[in-house]
Amino acid sequence: MGSPKHMLPYTDARPIYKHLLERILLACPTIGDLCISLPKNGPDLDALELTCAERIIKLLRDSDTDIGPAAGLLAAHAYEPEAHWLVVACDYPLMSAKELRRLAESYSPPITCFKNVDGWVEPLLAVWGPEAFHVLQSNVNRGMNGPKNVVRTMNGTSLQPIDEVALLNTNTMDAWQHALDLSRDVNLTD
Repeated sequence: MGSPKHMLPYTDARPIYKHLLERILLACPTIGDLCISLPKNGPDLDALELTCAERIIKLLRDSDTDIGPAAGLLAAHAYEPEAHWLVVACDYPLMSAKELRRLAESYSPPITCFKNVDGWVEPLLAVWGPEAFHVLQSNVNRGMNGPKNVVRTMNGTSLQPIDEVALLNTNTMDAWQHALDLSRDVNLTD
């Protein structure tokens, strides 16, 4: 997309990662550590503001850059192996606090995630338990890096969002612009 997704400016010019962290705090005010996982040698680290609503944001470094999103998930697990992690990828700028609250409240071990209307699971919008991370690590060790495999093999719980726009994935600048246009009509803080 030409620049790191987490630094893309949202409607008020602040980076999307700040907005998503704020929505996480609205959804789960008693949540533990707030963490951001970035590639080991990722750009724009100096530009990160490491506070959100007076909370310190911990920066986790992916240890392996060749395994895609699994690297960030495994970095979180290495940081706190017994934790249950609410995972929110910056690819989903229209994910609301209400949907995140619903996801957290719907957690059923070992993993709970959203799925879209076509039935595709979204393991980067999920609550991961320790058991799911163990399976992910085992899969990665065997060359199966996709987090979706964990949801499938463990018969993870999945739920559809109340508003499908929450799952709008922005992998292109056109999709990003579309999300910005839609954001004017979506309540993301409720």
